[in-house]
Formats: sequence, structure tokens, C-alpha cells
Amino acid sequence: MKRTASQQGYTLVEVLVALAIISIALTAVLQALQLSTRSTQSLKMRNLALHSASNTLAELRLQQQFPSPGTQNYPCTQGMYEFNCEVTSASTEHAKFRQITVRVTLPDHQQNFAYLHGILMQP
Repeated sequence: MKRTASQQGYTLVEVLVALAIISIALTAVLQALQLSTRSTQSLKMRNLALHSASNTLAELRLQQQFPSPGTQNYPCTQGMYEFNCEVTSASTEHAKFRQITVRVTLPDHQQNFAYLHGILMQP
């Protein structure tokens, strides 16, 4: 169809197709942003959990006590998160050393956010 000078512009179909393409592209961009936000939140939580595990191991070293083998659970707060720290102490081949494992979870114990292993020496 040939357009005359008085019929310049876009047809309704062209406008609707353009809007459909733009809406599909914007939907994809929003989904990518949402995934990025979730990923950033998860990394932040894991980083704080690792700090909590590191702090727990440092506290054990500073206490100058030799823990007996076994497992202890207690709450450990880091940032705005209430984590649960599970500290497992195990004997080693040498009687003057203990292997310490710190596992950090949320209070429901469903997902592990950090593990940290260390060795404590008898003071």
C-alpha cells in the first residue's frame, strides 16, 4: 500500500508489535535483576555466616581452655541474622590437640551456610 503525504505515521499494528517486543525485553531484564538481587543476598548471608564461624573459632582459641570431645550448639548473631553455631570437638592422634569444626546454620538447621575447621592446642 502506498502512503500519501497526509497518511504519514505508524499503524496500530506496528505500535502493538513494538509494545509487545519492548514488554518481552523488559520482562527479561526484570527477571535478571531479581536473580541478581537474590544471589547478592545469599552471598551476603554466607559471608556473614563465615565471619560468625571465624569469630567462634577465635573465641575458642582465646578462652585458653581445652574442650572435651563432643558437640555444642548455641546461637551466634552476625549482622541482622540469627545463626546457630554447632561446634564439634574431636580427638586427634596427638593428645594435646583437638580438631574443631564449626558449622553455621539458620535456627531451623535446614541449610548449612559455613563450615570452618581448625586445630586447638592444649594450653
